[in-house]
Amino acid sequence: MYTKILAHSEKAQVSNNTGSCYGVINYLMHEDAALIEEGMKQPFFNQDGIIENPMVMVNRIDNNRQKLMKSDSKFFCLILAPSDSELAYLGDDFGSRAEKLQVFAKDAMEAYADNFGIGLHSEDLLWIAKIHRDRQPNSDKIDTHIHIVVSRKTADGKHKLSPLSNHKKASKGIISHGFNRSEYKQRIEDLFDMKFAYKRTIGETYMYARTLAKGSLEEIRNLPDKDELKEKQQPEPHFKKTEERERNIKRRI
Repeated sequence: MYTKILAHSEKAQVSNNTGSCYGVINYLMHEDAALIEEGMKQPFFNQDGIIENPMVMVNRIDNNRQKLMKSDSKFFCLILAPSDSELAYLGDDFGSRAEKLQVFAKDAMEAYADNFGIGLHSEDLLWIAKIHRDRQPNSDKIDTHIHIVVSRKTADGKHKLSPLSNHKKASKGIISHGFNRSEYKQRIEDLFDMKFAYKRTIGETYMYARTLAKGSLEEIRNLPDKDELKEKQQPEPHFKKTEERERNIKRRI
């Protein structure tokens, strides 16, 4: 599972996130014509269901900027891209696969809200998502993935949130709440495994890749065989209380 949080979208030719999110949303519609020709439709959605008119959400996100400076981020882009193995496990039919990933995206945004550690839920955010098929040129390979655009501020305008902030329990300044990106990537992986009963090998895990990239020589030598199965995750009781989350973060770092 590839999880990325961006302040812009290069493919949409949106160089920063300090203005309107229209360019990103417009880009995300580039597959629509081809899908319609094939008798399919892949709509935008959020926690409330299908969004028939994405421009409504563009206006809501663009106008949700009270007390933000001109140079401040107004929105963030998330990409959740299952691996080839994960996609194969979800099945070959794009429509069925997309339905599963829509449900998964809603859980991923619940985890996103919870990861700020202030008791937020998905419905407290302004966000819009779309599943992309992304058929590779001159190939039958389809790299299905999820695009999400989320407002910098909560829906009620009370909190300024940045998933790119490393601050923890900050109480002053524009960034009032920190976000542990490493923990979020791990939670996305765990959510996928629990939701779909996916049997992940060690070599497919986020921690394996992170250790190879950033671990010491000793940590790399001590990695288990990459073909071993990851230990089964026990479903957590919804999302953990803040105190328990903080203890888990310290254990993982």
